[in-house]
Amino acid sequence: TTEGEGGALPALSATIFALQAEASRRGLHVDAVAVGIPAILDPDTGRAVEGPALDWQDFEIVGHLRAMLDAPFLVENDANLAALAHAWRGDARGLRDFVTVVMGAGIGAAVVANGRLVKGRHNAAGELGYLLTSREQLHALRLGQATETGEPPGGYGGLEKLAASRSIASRAIALMAAGAATSMAGQPMTPGLIFSAAAAGDPVARRIIEELLDDTALALAAVTAIVDPEVIILDGVIGRSLRPYLTDLAARLTGRLPAIPRLCVSGLGPNATVVGAIAAALQLARERAAPSALFGAFTVSGRVERDA
Repeated sequence: TTEGEGGALPALSATIFALQAEASRRGLHVDAVAVGIPAILDPDTGRAVEGPALDWQDFEIVGHLRAMLDAPFLVENDANLAALAHAWRGDARGLRDFVTVVMGAGIGAAVVANGRLVKGRHNAAGELGYLLTSREQLHALRLGQATETGEPPGGYGGLEKLAASRSIASRAIALMAAGAATSMAGQPMTPGLIFSAAAAGDPVARRIIEELLDDTALALAAVTAIVDPEVIILDGVIGRSLRPYLTDLAARLTGRLPAIPRLCVSGLGPNATVVGAIAAALQLARERAAPSALFGAFTVSGRVERDA
């Protein structure tokens, strides 16, 4: 959740105050701040919306940051910042067409086409977690029925209900409840446990990974058919865990598309969003220091501005 004890706002506040204190201790001035969020930033209101996996719904993040910060700041979707990191220091250096897919507690993506980040009217381009992957899922969402794989009915998040962390853990629990024998019984169900058990040959874990690969391949095929990227970078705790299965993913795409993008796992590890935030903050600081800023050419509102 965003607020309350243990929520995102207290954690964000504590992080900002700690960094400010460290900068002060070193005698450094904070010139710019960049914040990544696991949600969409509404371009009209500056509110964080549609982050169901972590309950980021209608959250007044820009207002909170204005109250906390004296320095200019920007707010951006975490997948978009990860894409910026890969263009700057990661797996997409020198590329004009690539997609970063972040798979973890939620699922999102950032699409870079012809060297530009695609954002859309509502800053919602690349929200891959909402992609519907089957007719069954379409009708289940519409009629309020659970599907055979056990994901709950209603709401948003077609792919997210199949391939996010909580979803694959729930799938494992459902299979065990149905009587499937597994070495994972009696243990806290996490994606890490499932991937480890699959590597050891556990039949339930292997079944879950095969389903995950199918669902992921359907999503990657849709992305490839629409934007034709040169590379798709898999990131997030689940995306990075798919490293041993890249050949299996590519095989699921082969023969079904005019061209297959190169698939890779993030070379930046879990730090892509942080690296992207550093790049964005550096850019913001440079633009604020430019002579044109004196004439009002660049106004910091904390919102992600759309291109004219």
